[in-house]
Parts: sequence; structure tokens; C-alpha cells
Amino acid sequence: MPRIVRGAAKRPAATGSNPVNACRFGGTVGSEEHIPVEFRILGPLEVLADGREVALGGSRQRAVLAILLLRRGEVVSVDRLRSFAADRDAPVYWAGEIPDRSLELTRTGRGDVYVRYLTEDAEAGDERAVFTTVGTYPQPDAYAYLTRTGRRDGYARTQAPARGIAVWDVERPTSVYVTYPGANYVVEVYDPNERTARGLVLSGEVEPVS
Repeated sequence: MPRIVRGAAKRPAATGSNPVNACRFGGTVGSEEHIPVEFRILGPLEVLADGREVALGGSRQRAVLAILLLRRGEVVSVDRLRSFAADRDAPVYWAGEIPDRSLELTRTGRGDVYVRYLTEDAEAGDERAVFTTVGTYPQPDAYAYLTRTGRRDGYARTQAPARGIAVWDVERPTSVYVTYPGANYVVEVYDPNERTARGLVLSGEVEPVS
């Protein structure tokens, strides 16, 4: 379940069929079935339509799409991040301060917040998928949502600190998702090293900015 910017395309429903809302994201409107489209933006950029990967072409096309999906962030101080988090109604998660890393803060129009840990040689907007990143995403009834996801084929799940649940896609374990009872958000922790991503979640180091 990599981080997904959600969308949908449409295709005609088969004649005489009863479309079933069986896809992860999608549904039906009238006689048209919505094809779920997933834009995976943490780690290597991928686009899936109806569960199948879509060819994106060259690096320039990928770069333009990434810019459209996730606007450029800004490098902020710890105090600035704390001030930003304090002004929000929902929590913002991070992995605390990491030595020799600067903080890049990115916000999207739908309320997603990303805190990315840049190395000394990187600037805001660096397109490499090599940085630890913590994303906080609005998700109604998040605990039930993540529990259902963790029971699906191809996913693993385990308990997390503070009575949380952690879930990851076994084919893409560099992103680990966690949420807590009563929460209306899901937290994604990405690291190019899957053990690091899982360790940050299960150790309790990922927590709200305060």
C-alpha cells in the first residue's frame, strides 16, 4: 500500500453486469464503472490503473508528473515545523531529529503532510528516492481501514506501539503504514532500507511533532 494520490478513470460497465466495488479505490456511478488509478509517490514514481502498472515513458515525463502530484517542499527548522504542527487541527508525524539531516516540509491541497529528511548534499525538491520520509494523510476510520488492508493477500501486519497497527505491502516493504484506535489519519514511513522503515515504526520513534 504505497502512498497513493487517488484518482479514477471511467470505462463502460459490461452489458448486463452488476459492477462490484471490489477494487481498492473506485466505485460506480450510474452505468459507468470507475477504474481506480494509483499514483505512488514515495519511493520510485509508479502509476497503476486497475492494479496494472502504466508505462510512463522517459525521465522527463516522470519528473513532470511528480511535480504535478506533489508540489515542491521547503526546508524548515525544527521550530518552524513545530509551529506549523501546532497550528493544525490534525497531528503531523515525524521521526524526531536525525543528525546531519535537514527537514523538508511539503503540504498538499488535500491535507497530506510530508516530512522528509534530506542529506547535506540535497536541496528541497530533490527527486531521488533515497531519503527517510514520514507522511501523514487524512483517512476516516483509519484503524478499521488499515486493519482491512492488512488482511488482504500480499500485505503483512503487526502490532505497533500505543496499541497501533502497522501494515506493509510485502512486495514494497520500504513503506510501512501505521495508525491508532480512533485516529482519522494514516502515517506512512518510507526509507529505501525496509528494515529502517519498519524499525522506525515499531520502535515508537515516529510520533506527533510537539
